[in-house]
Order: sequence, then structure tokens, then C-alpha cells
Amino acid sequence: MKRPRQHIIETKSKKRFEALVPDTWVARELNADYGLDYLIEIFKDNNSTGHLFFVQLKGTDNDVVNDTISYQLSLDNIEYWSTIINPVLLVFYSSKYNNFWAVWTNEMKKNLLPKKENQ
Repeated sequence: MKRPRQHIIETKSKKRFEALVPDTWVARELNADYGLDYLIEIFKDNNSTGHLFFVQLKGTDNDVVNDTISYQLSLDNIEYWSTIINPVLLVFYSSKYNNFWAVWTNEMKKNLLPKKENQ
């Protein structure tokens, strides 16, 4: 049986992402992936700060041009992230360049969805 390239990229992106999370924080991988991959809990001085945020991790082999990664997102996902109370960090991983880019999804709906009719 052949393992699809996208599964390899996903495994690689998870390993690299988890290595970025500070050892003092807790990264909980969410097994049922419905648009969120991790719940991150921030600790300071070994105590929980009560601050939590979600991460959606996207891995790709796409080219990077001018330090910018191109990735097509579903409008349904953007709508979904806007309904979540805790912040959502959308993290892109380039397996080609072993690099990350991230954006908070808070403003995505406001900035992108009004353009929906033109897409």
C-alpha cells in the first residue's frame, strides 16, 4: 500500500509544529479533526494563565514567493472559525522550505467573506 504525499506532509507538519510550542505550554492534539487540530494552553511560571487558543495546521508542498505561501481555504472553514469563542491561529507549513506562516483568523471573515460574491 502506498502512503499519500499529503499524509506524509501532515505528519511532518505536526512534528515540526509541536517542536515550536514552548515546553512550558501544553499542546493538546484534537483527534476528531473538524477544522481545528490543537488546543494550546499557555502557562507562566508553571501556572496556567487560563489563556487558550486553537490551532488549525495546514501543510503543503506549494512554492513560496516573496516569503508568502499560497493556500486555498474553504469559505465554510472561515465561517466556522469565526464562530469559535477562543482565538484560532491558522498555521501553514511548507514542507518544501521547512518553514511556517501563521495568521489569527479573527479578522478573516470581516476581510474576506464580503468578497464572496466575486469569487
